[in-house]
Amino acid sequence: YVVGRIPQLRFLDFKRITQAERKQARSFVKHLSPLAVAEVNNKTKTSAVKTFVPGAPVGSKAAGDDGSEVAKPPQQKHPTSSQPREFPQATLHAGVKRVMLSGGSNQDLMAIQDAIKKAKTMDEVERLHQMLSSGQFAGFAAHWHKQQKH
Repeated sequence: YVVGRIPQLRFLDFKRITQAERKQARSFVKHLSPLAVAEVNNKTKTSAVKTFVPGAPVGSKAAGDDGSEVAKPPQQKHPTSSQPREFPQATLHAGVKRVMLSGGSNQDLMAIQDAIKKAKTMDEVERLHQMLSSGQFAGFAAHWHKQQKH
């Protein structure tokens, strides 16, 4: 039955399917009642999948469900006091985006990135990455520059 329903199948139960088995499967599928074939076809049809689209209102259809595209959400304006500091994005570590408001300065960020680049052991890299990810790196630049002079 499986060979008849999936003609491109090559192996079944870790054994190669022979031409004789394929021929037998085709004749078996031909002799099925039309009701059984229709029932199998209904089960194999795929239904529409709900897709999450960022910014789309809850409960609306996602892009691609009905062929139309979802409108972009309106831009939110933040007050200037809570805006994150601007950093040159090309030179920053990927974890920096999460901790831009943690209190560390741009100099601290550059120092910790430099320390990661110059780390000699994987443990040191992990420790520095953990500091960067958790946002506990304020004042790191002064400590790093003292260490580099020695």
